[in-house]
Amino acid sequence: MRERSGVFRLVVPVDLAATAVVLAGMGVLVFGTSPASAQKKSADKVRQSTYAAIAEVPEKAREKRNPVEGDAQAVAVGRKLFEQH
Repeated sequence: MRERSGVFRLVVPVDLAATAVVLAGMGVLVFGTSPASAQKKSADKVRQSTYAAIAEVPEKAREKRNPVEGDAQAVAVGRKLFEQH
């Protein structure tokens, strides 16, 4: 059996390392995006159900104005509730 030349001895380990890196990257792409896409689908479903509920609100209720609109105290209380929950 012939001994490999100096260049070939360097190329084989580099090719194996490059292949391993590419396969690892593909694995991350394939398996790493699955939970994210599931979250996106879940968020889309919630968004659709929210808009569906808004579409069913009677016209009379849609015309009502927010009674605390522009009230700085209401904004402060709302911020505090938001931070707590």
